Amino acid sequence: MSKLECTTKVCEMFSPPETCGIPLKIPKLEPIDSNHIVGEEQTDCRKPATTQQNIQANVNVSSVGVGSAFKPEMLFKFSTLEVPRAGFHSLSPVYMPNVDIMNIILMSASMRACCVLPPRVWYTPSLFADDVIAMRPFEVIRRKYMNRWMPATSRLEHVLVPVCEKTYTWYLMVVDVKHGRVYYLDVTRAPEHKERRGCNMRTILLLLAQFFMLESNMLSFSHVSADPTTWGPIKYPDGVPSYQECDDSCLWILNWIQTEGKFKVSNLPWQMDPLKLRMKTATKIVLLDCNEVKATVASKADAVWRKVIRMKD
Repeated sequence: MSKLECTTKVCEMFSPPETCGIPLKIPKLEPIDSNHIVGEEQTDCRKPATTQQNIQANVNVSSVGVGSAFKPEMLFKFSTLEVPRAGFHSLSPVYMPNVDIMNIILMSASMRACCVLPPRVWYTPSLFADDVIAMRPFEVIRRKYMNRWMPATSRLEHVLVPVCEKTYTWYLMVVDVKHGRVYYLDVTRAPEHKERRGCNMRTILLLLAQFFMLESNMLSFSHVSADPTTWGPIKYPDGVPSYQECDDSCLWILNWIQTEGKFKVSNLPWQMDPLKLRMKTATKIVLLDCNEVKATVASKADAVWRKVIRMKD
């Protein structure tokens, strides 16, 4: 946990900027304190949404103001990052997981990866790709991500970079340092996306090369060039499902990310049970050791379960 510095600097990575997709259709099932803000941006859910795009733009679980003094029940809290019950409703069927849900799973995977010394896997939050594509200076990106998400290592094997587009379509870049290959996992792959996404991925690789070439990481590249743009074309693995109109791209990324240390492109699951994955993700987040309200949630869940059992008896 110390690797991620439990401060607002961690939490500011969990609110999407204007260039990042906003979560789809999260229901207003619970009022949220208007003073609750994570990161720099805040959206207003009081405006009516007439289209799916408007719904996306009007709702952000991390910071929704409804002008109410009612404080919602928090099911996840890590420093100043808080996700209320309404945020977990985005994991219900027909809704799309909020971007905070994705980033908490990435944070969990990163924390576990940092426990293996030297670290072998880097996981980046969704804002990393946004910052790179927006051409932020390397020094700005280095200060923001290096110690918390990309620690120095002499045994780096994989870098996983999720990319979220404005339409809230996700795809995953997998940089296989061990074998000198770059993979592109995208269930919405289509000809009209090829040029734009290819350009974005090459931009990300150029930035990663600057991280790789830092003296603290160079031992990881004794067998392969530290410049991944020299490794050959980006590969699209056989077996990746293809859906032209896919609202489940975020779920596929969650599915692949949660393979964690067992990651191998050849062994990735190409099938998914969306309902089980949604439940697994919600349970995993609530039970994370870094969740400061874990004990409270567990106690309440136990009380509800006992009540259900008594009613059945």
